[in-house]
Amino acid sequence: MCEKAGYKELEQRCRALEKKFSNRQQAEEALLELEKRYRDLFDNINDLIMIHDLEGRLLNVNPAVSKLSGYTFEELIGRPISDFIVPEFRSQFQDEYLKEIKKQGHSEGVVIFQAKNGNKHYVEYNNVLVTPEGRKPYVSGLGRDITDRIHAERALRESEKRYRTVFETTGSATVIIKDDKTISLANSTFEDLSGFSKEEIEGKKTWTEFVIKEDLAQMREFHRDRRDKPGSAPKNYEFRFIDRQGSIKNIFIAVETIPDTGLSVASLIDITDRKRAEESLQKSYDELELRVKERTADLAKANEQLKLQIEERKIVEAEKEKLIVELKKALREVKTLGGLLPICASCKKIRDDQGYWNQLEHYIQKHSEAEFSHSVCPDCTKILYPELEIQD
Repeated sequence: MCEKAGYKELEQRCRALEKKFSNRQQAEEALLELEKRYRDLFDNINDLIMIHDLEGRLLNVNPAVSKLSGYTFEELIGRPISDFIVPEFRSQFQDEYLKEIKKQGHSEGVVIFQAKNGNKHYVEYNNVLVTPEGRKPYVSGLGRDITDRIHAERALRESEKRYRTVFETTGSATVIIKDDKTISLANSTFEDLSGFSKEEIEGKKTWTEFVIKEDLAQMREFHRDRRDKPGSAPKNYEFRFIDRQGSIKNIFIAVETIPDTGLSVASLIDITDRKRAEESLQKSYDELELRVKERTADLAKANEQLKLQIEERKIVEAEKEKLIVELKKALREVKTLGGLLPICASCKKIRDDQGYWNQLEHYIQKHSEAEFSHSVCPDCTKILYPELEIQD
């Protein structure tokens, strides 16, 4: 009985030991698999993995560090991490960073590494102090090259600076409008136009507060169509603007949406003075046109009168021509005597221009169309022919 009991106990212990060895083997295999995965991750990850001691000397780095720095693994190991930082920050980083990591147990930030070829790389890091049992403490660091991001941010800041300069000095009142009609950004010229400060406008006022009631419905429709039906709303038009004092101004506006943002940018130009000048010019034009019409009517009337006068004159001229013809005809038919005629007081003869004395009837016949028929008057008959008894 005792032998059987001892055998069974021994058998159970052997089985337990086999199970323990089997579990240990599985654990070792699992550990090897985990270590392989870690090594694959360590070797292939794009992020930078650096391990250094408390003096800052590198103990291990992954291939990404060699690729970024241009140094081989052998050139990196054992050297202070500060050797690979740009000179102007080298001593500062070495002193402050190591103090912080020892005191706080972790450190994070951005440092500028200088590669072997002189190129500078901005690296964002997050390092942790590791204190394993029975081993010396070390620092495990994870870094990421953010050079492209830094340059992009710098370019964006420069772009924003240029945009802000243009936005402020464009010469027109300019605003950025959100989809909900809120003014998110306004320049100084819009402050002058509206009478409100940027602090009172940006994020607090909508563009609808600056539009008169009569123009508001159409502009709301433009705002909606500009987003729902791109290209259907006009980009340039005029409307009436209300400032802080309630004054109404004529405005020419140019609006354009900013792609993929839901925002729109609007530039406003005050054309009130131009409108007044145009209205004044139109009024002068209308007055001039009225005067021209009146003058034209007067001229037309005068022209009609002149036509009548010309017609009357033509009639008079025709009558005159007719009269002249008739007079010429009469002159051809009639000879007239004029002037002082020398006549004899006794015989009644007339002396002509040649000095000859002519009978009266002969002279008259010669100088006129008159014809004579001879006869004797009663008085002369009594004298010449007394024998004839002639009664009166």
